[in-house]
This record gives sequence, structure tokens and C-alpha cells, in this order.
Amino acid sequence: MQEQILDALRRGDAATALAAARAHAAEVPDDADAQRLLALALRSSGDYEGARGAIARAMELAPDDARLHLAQAGLLIDAHDIEGARASLQTAVGIDPNEFAAYIMQGHLAVVGNDLEEGDRLARLARRLAPEHPSLLALEGTLAMRRGDVDRAVQLLSRAIQGAPRDRTALHALGCAYLAKDHFAFAEQTFRRLLEVSPGSDSVRVMVAQLALRQGRPAEALAEVSPLLEDPARRTPQLLRFAGELETALGHPERALPLLREALAAAPADRPVLAALLDAWGRLGDVDDARRTLDALLATSPESDAAWRARLSLETGAAADAVIAEWRARRPGSVDAMEAEMTQHGVSGRLDEAEAVALALLEREPGHA
Repeated sequence: MQEQILDALRRGDAATALAAARAHAAEVPDDADAQRLLALALRSSGDYEGARGAIARAMELAPDDARLHLAQAGLLIDAHDIEGARASLQTAVGIDPNEFAAYIMQGHLAVVGNDLEEGDRLARLARRLAPEHPSLLALEGTLAMRRGDVDRAVQLLSRAIQGAPRDRTALHALGCAYLAKDHFAFAEQTFRRLLEVSPGSDSVRVMVAQLALRQGRPAEALAEVSPLLEDPARRTPQLLRFAGELETALGHPERALPLLREALAAAPADRPVLAALLDAWGRLGDVDDARRTLDALLATSPESDAAWRARLSLETGAAADAVIAEWRARRPGSVDAMEAEMTQHGVSGRLDEAEAVALALLEREPGHA
């Protein structure tokens, strides 16, 4: 039964693993290892609270089992409790100095904390136990990446994946290494493999789409992210903007506008969203709609200097002067508004006024370039 659970977990079949783990735990309710496996299966299925309960029960049954402290560390990392995870890993090593996985996890936490020397130390300790283990190669490859040795990182991470084709950490790191070398096709292939392992990862799916776009395939990129847009909880401003940009790139700015409007409503100060909207409006030639939308936005979000700049970009001459005057009146402390006023005076030939605003800016920010 244990091997069946572990095999399902390795294959990423969370439902099968959880069903088997529940049955196993019911058969041997006082077995700590059964509770550990149940916790792993619950974690794999996304039930972190249930996983924490199973690990707590396991640790009551076997408080000196290093594997339980290791599993607890994984759950603490999921909860972003890094210090708690470090303490659990240290306890695991204290109980069993040969707990290889604890050194690997500690090493990755050291990398996250930018303590590369500590990461190297932990990698050396792990190397004594399993010098060619894929997890060690993944850690060493990640350390090489952080030091800028991308070629060595690719070499180590490729070896790691040969030994563990479904290792999420190694696949992600290798994809990033290929990206650092501008090898977009290899990076896309690697992230697609990672998506097969973690099909629910929105960030990986978006990365695959971005790589398709960088290789001139916007239609494929849009097809990749479109399913995410069907879930209201996933319609983040960043995703909506990306989808809108893809629609515009495909020659459909009219389809882009609803997506970008929704993104703007959620993030009125987001410069990339505003830039994407201006691009779509420009392709449609609909300046009036742009004015109406931005005026409505500024009526409720006057603190967005990015929105004021976008509104100003639609005007010239006296109309631009009027926008800046309103901007200065509603945002008297805005350096952006002062810069815009200085520039507008300059391009209009009002040099004395431009100089006056420049001097006021230097009083506000003496180092302003």
C-alpha cells in the first residue's frame, strides 16, 4: 500500500494517492508512517490544513522520526513560515545526521535568503551522502545560476532532470537558465514539461505563453492563457493585460479593450495596463473613448499619476495645458505633475515658466536630473 501511494505521488496522481492514503491510515490508525503518507497526499491535493493535522498526529505517535520533521518543514514552507521550516529541518538533521533531503531543503532556503556560502556548505554535506543524486545536482545548478555561471547551471540541471524527469525544482531552474541564455525554444520546452508535472500552476502556464509570444506565436500564447480567464479568481490585472496585449498583437484591439478595461478598474495606477489601452485605442483611432474612460477613472482615482500622464498623452497645445492645470490642482504635491508642467512650458516656448517650475522641482528634489 505504501508503494502504491508513493507511486501515485510520483506520477502526480493526487486523487489516487489520497484515496490510497486514507484507506491505509484507516487500516493502521496508530501508525506514524501512515499518517505521514496521508499528509503528503493531502498536501499534494491542496488540503494543507488537513496535511498539517496528519503530521501533527504522526509526530504525536513518533516524535523522534526525522522524516516527520522533514514533512512538517515542507508544510511550513507552503505557509511561508521560513524560520519555522528551518527549525524543523535542523531538528530532522539533529535526529538523523544522514537525512539527505533535509540538507537539500536547507540549501534551497539558503539560496532564497541569498546566503550562497551556506548553500554551498549544505550541498557539500549532502554530497557526502549521495554525490550524484538529482536533488543535489538541482541544488548545485541553482547555486551556479545565482552566481551567474549559466553554462554550468544548464549542465548540472540537465543531469538532474535525466535522473528525475519530474523534479519541479530542477525543471523550473533549467527553464530559467535557458531563458538567461536567450534559448527561448529550449526554455519553452522545459516549462511545458514542468506544466505537465504541475498542470495547476498558473505562473508556469503564463510563462509558456510568454515564451510562445517571444518566438512570434501570439495565437498560441493566447490559447494557452484563455482557459485561465474563465475562472473569475484567476482574472488578475496582469493576466487581463497580457491577454489584451495578445489580442491587440493579433489585430483585434476591439477584443482587447474589454479585457484591458477590467484590468484598469482593478489597477488604475498600472502603467503597463494604461500603455496597452493607449495602444488599443490608437489602433482603433478612438480618441474620444480614450478621453471618456480616463476622465471617468481620474474622477474616482485622482491619485494615479500614471493615469494623468496617459490622459495628457491624448492632448496638445491649450488642451494639454488644461489637463496639466487640473492635474496640478488635484495633485499639488506630485513631482510627476510638476515634470509634465515644466516639459509643456518648454515645448510651448514659455521658457521663463519652464525655468520657474524647474527651480521649484530642484527645491523639492535637489538631485533631480
